Amino acid sequence: MVLTKELIIEKCKKENFNEIKNVNLWGNDLSDMTMIRQLQNIEVVSLSVNKISTLVDFSYCPKIQELYLRKNQI
Repeated sequence: MVLTKELIIEKCKKENFNEIKNVNLWGNDLSDMTMIRQLQNIEVVSLSVNKISTLVDFSYCPKIQELYLRKNQI
């Protein structure tokens, strides 16, 4: 499943991506994280129990302090 803008807005209850600092997308069967690149101010990301196989997209989020990825395909 692809991470979408709509899913992020639904989970975070914010439409302005610059305001999002914390996102919890645990157990959403996600594999494509390209959209995370737009969250430039994200600090805490919980993505456990998904199908993520690469960390490349997270390198575009310079403010990440905590990244939870247990039970993925990394």
